[in-house]
Amino acid sequence: MLAPGGKPADAKIEKRTINGLAVTTIDSSGEYTGMGGPMAAAKSTKPGYRLLGAIIEGPGGNVFIKFTGPAKTIAANQGNYDRLIKSFQKEK
Repeated sequence: MLAPGGKPADAKIEKRTINGLAVTTIDSSGEYTGMGGPMAAAKSTKPGYRLLGAIIEGPGGNVFIKFTGPAKTIAANQGNYDRLIKSFQKEK
């Protein structure tokens, strides 16, 4: 994500524990630049995007979740995203 002027967008990063698992989350808004790399198409930016992400540290390894899209779409579905993050738990 980029802020106006092409600088990296600010991000809100939080660490918390959910169902006994360490979880790091990120929330950032700005211009979406897409995935980079040698096979990626020419770079173009899309304004008004938002990224929600999480790293859930589990006993068998980490789980990475990334939810990116137009800010209005992300806001309309944030409750679903939050329920997904809260659904992870340690094996019993």
